[in-house]
This record gives sequence, structure tokens and C-alpha cells, in this order.
Amino acid sequence: MKRIIPIFDYFVFAGKSSLDFWARISGNGTHNAPERHIETVIVPGRNGDLTISDDRFGTIDQYYDGFIVDDFMDNYSAMVNWLLSHRGPQRLEDSYHLDEFRMARFTGPIEPETVMDEAGKFTLNFKCQPQRYLKIGEIETSIAASSTVTIKNPTPMTALPLITVTAGTGTFTINGDSVTVSANSGATVIDSELQDCYEGTTNRNPDVTFTNGFPELPGNSNVQIVTPAGMSLKIKPRWWRL
Repeated sequence: MKRIIPIFDYFVFAGKSSLDFWARISGNGTHNAPERHIETVIVPGRNGDLTISDDRFGTIDQYYDGFIVDDFMDNYSAMVNWLLSHRGPQRLEDSYHLDEFRMARFTGPIEPETVMDEAGKFTLNFKCQPQRYLKIGEIETSIAASSTVTIKNPTPMTALPLITVTAGTGTFTINGDSVTVSANSGATVIDSELQDCYEGTTNRNPDVTFTNGFPELPGNSNVQIVTPAGMSLKIKPRWWRL
């Protein structure tokens, strides 16, 4: 995606821009990456340490250095109250990564440096999940009944898709691994990230079976999806990178 350079750099948290509060940011701290979680084991009689990876990455601190140069106290107070009003993870974007977003919590606190209450600078700290989700990974691909469709994962990371069975029951495959849906009213969701199946408020976990666990889309690979007669799908791939 071509980057459109804004007049001022900004972040967007839970759908609201820092520019709504006349807050501008710098790019310091926006390009960091998470740490892989590794367990170190000392083996008697063996040189060095044995490292064991559980294939996960830790949370990461996302810092934004920012400043407000007009009506600082009112704008700053409104911004802080907005940030602290959200309890769970929210979508976080910024103008340095226009094709990506993260899921983040605002942790606080903030201790600004002010000049006569009219201007001030501050540092914001967000606790982020490690994934940088690609916005193109939010685009759903519709797959009709009796179809074979191939999609390409553009990143090296294995994606965990959101699949909606929009019609029918039966067995579809992803890269040869079978998913069988035995009950569906036209909106059964298979969420590989949450490892949950549901349709509205109905628990569909008993109605969905797998030959190899929840579907995954391997990194840098073509993924083939095959649907049977009478069954159609939508798949949101959720591509991500670090």
C-alpha cells in the first residue's frame, strides 16, 4: 500500500485519532519487534544451554512521544480520559504503518511536561499483542460451493483465519486437512485464533470436527481451499508479521 504522508503524524486508538486532541507524535519507538519466548535449560555434562521454544512471542511496549501546542490542559485531559475509558484490547494504528494495525491496551500513567499550561509533551505507552496485522488480511474471500480456491500467504508467519460457513453443511478442506460442519443456519464461525466455533450466541463447537486441529495458513505458501456441493464459505485470512 502506498504511504500517504500526512501533515502531522498521528495514532488512532479505538477508532479515534490523536489529531482530534491536537496531539502529534514522533516515530520513536514505533518500529520495535517482540521477543520470542524461549525456555533455557541447563543439562549437566553438556556445554552451553538447551533452548526450547514454545512458538509464541511476548507482548511488546509501543511508545509514542507526543506533544500538544494549543490549549494543552483541555486537549490533554480529553485525550487521557479517552484512552483510559477502554478496558480491553483495542485496535491501534499509526501514520508510520498505514497498512498495519495492532491490538493494544493503554496502560498509563502519563507525566507530561508543560509550558504555562498551553503546550506540553508526553510519552504514551501501549501494551500490544506481538502481531502487526496487515489490513489486506481483513479482506474476506468468498468461496462458492463445489469450488477450489487458492490464496497466498504474503508473510512468513502462519496465519489463523476467521472462517464463516455461509451455507450448508458437510466437509471442506484447507491444504488437505478436513473440517466437518454438521449443523449450520448460514452463519457458523470457525475462529482459529480464539479456537472457538459459534453461530451468534449458539455454541457450535460440538458441531465442528477437525482432522488436524483448527485451520492454519502456513507462511509464504499457497493455501488451497476446497468446498463440497451445497457448502459456501467466507475466509478472512488475518495475515500478520512482526
